[in-house]
Amino acid sequence: MSARPGTRAVAAARAHLLLQGLAVPAWWAALARWEGFRAPFELGARSVLDGFLVPDVVLAAASLGAAVLAGARPRAGAALAALTCGAVLYSTALTCAYAAAAGTGGVGAVAMALAAAGSAAALLVLQRSAR
Repeated sequence: MSARPGTRAVAAARAHLLLQGLAVPAWWAALARWEGFRAPFELGARSVLDGFLVPDVVLAAASLGAAVLAGARPRAGAALAALTCGAVLYSTALTCAYAAAAGTGGVGAVAMALAAAGSAAALLVLQRSAR
């Protein structure tokens, strides 16, 4: 049986989720504001990347919610972190597939892989701390 993670690990997990929840809308704002910023993230047709907007809003809200709930209600925070992690993993798989098919958007695929790794690590910590 594994030991419960320490307060630093839980704080780092919550910080990742908080940062992710804030970074996603900031990233979309940058995409909308600066066309040159958008180019490395394009996945072929413009509509492909735009199709991630609504799911990303849900992802950002879930990530922020998980960060907050993990402090007050650890089990609920872990459950929301699981939803967040699943959403990031799904989006990462789609982004990588579109990037491979289109030959563009590699920057987005790398960013999503990093987000997926951070979300998975946060989920593991929060699930263990909620036991």
